Order: sequence, then structure tokens, then C-alpha cells
Amino acid sequence: MTSIVPLICNGLVLISFALVGVLSGCGGMESSMQDSSITNADEARVAKMAADWRWKYRLLVVAVESPGTALDLQWSLVAEVEAGWLDRALLLVMLTNSEGWVVRDPSAARSVSHHLTAGETAAFRDRYKLSREKFEAVLVGKDGGVKSRYSQVVDPATIFPFIDSMPMRMDEIKAASE
Repeated sequence: MTSIVPLICNGLVLISFALVGVLSGCGGMESSMQDSSITNADEARVAKMAADWRWKYRLLVVAVESPGTALDLQWSLVAEVEAGWLDRALLLVMLTNSEGWVVRDPSAARSVSHHLTAGETAAFRDRYKLSREKFEAVLVGKDGGVKSRYSQVVDPATIFPFIDSMPMRMDEIKAASE
């Protein structure tokens, strides 16, 4: 909706158009825009984490609307295969709409994990284009690229063969056997 607003500047009457709603994200534009709760510092911390992990770790980034069954199930499935998880140099990044955790040791309690602020959590969601309304997960390779997307809890037994077929992982297996 637009309206005409007269302005007086140096004795002249200027006409300006006030665009109501356009700049506030009407028309569904907010879904394609960055979360306003993310600060530059949040983005910088998440970018640094991603840079530090590149070439060292693969990530399973899991996003849910709120803590609950799906998040608990994902964690327990990962904990059940801890040795295989760690052998593949995987980190679990769990995100809700208000907080998150970086899990290095899946058998440890959540309190031992690295806690993410709401801003860092939102920055992770934006970085990997994850939904805020439903369960979604991405598998991120050591190169930092998204390798696969999931719409339900991820069974590690299904992603292990996929990871093991990746050229970098095949090189790791070969080097370990020599």
C-alpha cells in the first residue's frame, strides 16, 4: 500500500511516496531475508567455526522447531554408533529456534556440548538454508559443501555408506589400512 506524503523543504512542497509494509517484509519476503536477530558478530562466529571445521570434520546439522522427541531421537541414534561416528570425523550440530549445541562426543550429556546462542543458531540455519517450521537436516562434507538433505530423523547407518563412498573418506580408509 502506498500513500502520498507532502514534505516541506526550503519552502518547497515535495511529494514523497511512503511504501507501507514493503520494507517491513510484507508479502512473504521475510522467508528469503536473513533473520533479523542475527548480528554481524553471530555471523562471524559461525563463519569461524565453519572455517575451523573445514577439512577436519563432516557435519550433520539438524534443525527442529523446538526441543523434543525428534532431537532426542537424533542424539540417541548418533550415540548408539559413537565409534563409527567418530571414525568418520562427524560433528552433530543441533538447532532449535532459540538455541543450539555442537556435539563432539555423542555419548556425553548435552550440558557438555558447546552451547550456541540464539543468534548463532539462526546464523547456522541461514548458512545451510534450514527450515524454522519443521524438521530438516543436512550432511556437510569436509569441504564445507552440503552433500545431502533430510526431512526426517537421520539414521547414521544410512549415511555411513554414503560417507564411505566419498573420495576423501575412501582416501582416509586406505591411509588407515596402510
